[in-house]
Amino acid sequence: MQQDKPPSLSEVYDAIKQMKNRKAPGVDNISADLLKAGGVPMTKWAHEILCDVWNNEDVVEDWA
Repeated sequence: MQQDKPPSLSEVYDAIKQMKNRKAPGVDNISADLLKAGGVPMTKWAHEILCDVWNNEDVVEDWA
């Protein structure tokens, strides 16, 4: 599914909320538990990063 705009803050919040707890983190070492425990500040941080990646069309090499 391709979108024409970056995800909204509420979409990021919903995506984090749906993540399964107690699973091993990926290469970024950020677990779902950490994202959820961070609450609104962590959700805003994740949203800011996702929007930056979207707007600049630039992905960190480790994520590619």
